[in-house]
Amino acid sequence: MSTDQFPAGFTAPVQNGNRLTTFVSYLSTRQYIPFGRLPELLKCICNVSMSEGTIYNMLNRVADRLLPVYEGIKQNVIQAKVIGIDESGIKVNNYWTWTWQTLTETF
Repeated sequence: MSTDQFPAGFTAPVQNGNRLTTFVSYLSTRQYIPFGRLPELLKCICNVSMSEGTIYNMLNRVADRLLPVYEGIKQNVIQAKVIGIDESGIKVNNYWTWTWQTLTETF
């Protein structure tokens, strides 16, 4: 029986690459697929078994990496001369979320 070596950058027996992480992020944040359905969808489409906890941790790591972008958008909106403000159609903890936008960015 032979074994292959992991690709460079993989240090654990189970790791998910950037394409799968990006796909899961897209399904969750743009397609609004709930945590409870993501494992089933990933198994059907990609033949990848992944728990809700793994998906949760994956999305938190993506959010951490995107925090500087998020903060940059926030600063640009704060410094804009004209800002549009509106209630979104999304509730978090029973409160409507709000958006602030300029001609080029939305926070």
